[in-house]
Amino acid sequence: MTSIRYPTSSSDETDASRSCRKKARDCQRAALTAKDPKVRLAFSHLAKIWREMAGEADQETVEPSKGIGVVINFPSRTRS
Repeated sequence: MTSIRYPTSSSDETDASRSCRKKARDCQRAALTAKDPKVRLAFSHLAKIWREMAGEADQETVEPSKGIGVVINFPSRTRS
Protein backbone atom coordinates (compact mmCIF):
# COMPACT_ATOMS: atom_id res chain seq x y z
CA MET A 1 0.00 0.00 0.00
CA THR A 2 1.26 3.47 -0.87
CA SER A 3 1.76 5.73 2.10
CA ILE A 4 0.15 9.16 2.13
CA ARG A 5 2.21 12.08 3.34
CA TYR A 6 0.69 15.29 4.59
CA PRO A 7 2.47 18.56 5.21
CA THR A 8 3.23 19.28 8.81
CA SER A 9 1.14 21.86 10.59
CA SER A 10 2.19 25.47 10.33
CA SER A 11 3.00 27.60 13.35
CA ASP A 12 -0.12 29.75 12.87
CA GLU A 13 -2.45 26.77 12.82
CA THR A 14 -5.18 26.81 15.46
CA ASP A 15 -6.75 23.87 17.25
CA ALA A 16 -9.85 24.34 15.08
CA SER A 17 -7.93 24.25 11.81
CA ARG A 18 -5.82 21.33 13.02
CA SER A 19 -8.95 19.40 13.93
CA CYS A 20 -10.56 20.18 10.56
CA ARG A 21 -7.45 19.04 8.71
CA LYS A 22 -7.41 15.79 10.68
CA LYS A 23 -11.04 15.14 9.74
CA ALA A 24 -10.20 15.96 6.11
CA ARG A 25 -7.38 13.40 6.17
CA ASP A 26 -9.69 10.80 7.70
CA CYS A 27 -12.30 11.41 5.01
CA GLN A 28 -9.67 11.32 2.26
CA ARG A 29 -8.34 8.03 3.60
CA ALA A 30 -11.87 6.61 3.66
CA ALA A 31 -12.40 7.82 0.08
CA LEU A 32 -9.22 6.13 -1.08
CA THR A 33 -10.15 2.81 0.49
CA ALA A 34 -13.88 2.74 -0.37
CA LYS A 35 -14.93 0.30 -3.06
CA ASP A 36 -18.28 1.91 -3.90
CA PRO A 37 -17.86 4.93 -6.24
CA LYS A 38 -20.74 6.80 -4.57
CA VAL A 39 -19.13 6.34 -1.16
CA ARG A 40 -15.76 7.47 -2.56
CA LEU A 41 -17.36 10.59 -3.99
CA ALA A 42 -19.17 11.35 -0.74
CA PHE A 43 -15.99 11.03 1.35
CA SER A 44 -14.02 13.11 -1.16
CA HIS A 45 -16.65 15.81 -0.94
CA LEU A 46 -16.55 15.72 2.87
CA ALA A 47 -12.75 15.97 2.81
CA LYS A 48 -13.01 19.06 0.58
CA ILE A 49 -15.49 20.68 2.96
CA TRP A 50 -13.26 19.96 5.98
CA ARG A 51 -10.25 21.49 4.16
CA GLU A 52 -12.31 24.59 3.36
CA MET A 53 -13.32 24.91 7.01
CA ALA A 54 -9.68 24.58 8.05
CA GLY A 55 -8.81 27.40 5.66
CA GLU A 56 -11.58 29.54 7.11
CA ALA A 57 -10.31 28.83 10.64
CA ASP A 58 -6.84 29.92 9.53
CA GLN A 59 -8.29 33.11 8.03
CA GLU A 60 -9.93 33.92 11.34
CA THR A 61 -6.52 33.81 13.04
CA VAL A 62 -4.97 36.03 10.36
CA GLU A 63 -7.84 38.51 10.26
CA PRO A 64 -9.41 38.40 13.69
CA SER A 65 -12.62 40.34 14.10
CA LYS A 66 -13.10 42.65 11.16
CA GLY A 67 -14.96 45.12 13.34
CA ILE A 68 -17.99 42.88 13.38
CA GLY A 69 -19.47 42.63 16.81
CA VAL A 70 -22.40 41.04 18.48
CA VAL A 71 -24.68 42.83 20.87
CA ILE A 72 -26.92 40.82 23.16
CA ASN A 73 -29.78 42.70 24.76
CA PHE A 74 -31.25 41.10 27.83
CA PRO A 75 -34.72 42.24 28.84
CA SER A 76 -34.59 44.25 32.01
CA ARG A 77 -36.00 42.57 35.03
CA THR A 78 -38.16 44.90 37.01
CA ARG A 79 -39.52 44.15 40.41
CA SER A 80 -43.03 45.14 41.33
